[in-house]
Amino acid sequence: KAAAAAKDAAAKAAAAKDTRKSTAPYDDGLGPPTDFKRILEISPQELMETEPEGPMGNGMRHVTGPVWVRAKRRAGDGQKHWDATYLLWRKEGKKFHLLRFEDCGSKGEYVPGGIEKELRSKKAVHLFMERMEDKRK
Repeated sequence: KAAAAAKDAAAKAAAAKDTRKSTAPYDDGLGPPTDFKRILEISPQELMETEPEGPMGNGMRHVTGPVWVRAKRRAGDGQKHWDATYLLWRKEGKKFHLLRFEDCGSKGEYVPGGIEKELRSKKAVHLFMERMEDKRK
């Protein structure tokens, strides 16, 4: 009986530590609420220069929540402009899984059934994330 009680206690402790479970009524795969204002406040250039590369490689840098960015200087433009690609990554245990921007157009606008693999502007990502946060309420 003592072994069974210890096993139950260990299972409850493990479940309490599991932060992957969403408290939302459904699991949209985007994790906990996001500080989506940060998307507009920080430039891809700043992220590339200050943040470490993410575990998924490919030069990805973490912005906020599930949002990651990869950016590079535009060639032949005097190193003045940066081209950015924003992606959604969901962490499950030690692995990251690429998500899609669902019900979304290329500019972040609502498009029922639309699926985008990536978005190319901060404004587009902000629109999408703002809509997702509103949907959770």
